[in-house]
Amino acid sequence: RTFHEVIDQIMYHCKNAEPWTLGATNVPSTLFCCLYKFMCMRLTENQIKCLLYHSNPYCRCTGALYVRFLAKPEELWVRLSPFLLDDMEFAPSANQKMVMT
Repeated sequence: RTFHEVIDQIMYHCKNAEPWTLGATNVPSTLFCCLYKFMCMRLTENQIKCLLYHSNPYCRCTGALYVRFLAKPEELWVRLSPFLLDDMEFAPSANQKMVMT
């Protein structure tokens, strides 16, 4: 799949940021499968920025996780600090009523 096809998967199929599929044992969630796909693709700097500044909260979450897992520790603050006060709402857990910024 291409970068944009994986983004489409996130946009249309991700309903939470849980690592595991609800009700299933040992089945990774769509978001984490897409995160793994991005890790295998070795994203460019522009693709990482595309994820981090995307209008979809789950794409942004995937971008933040990508940076968190793959960036050097000394780069984390520079890359993720602009999002500390981000006011975009999303439901990170399966409980869609629990919305966070």
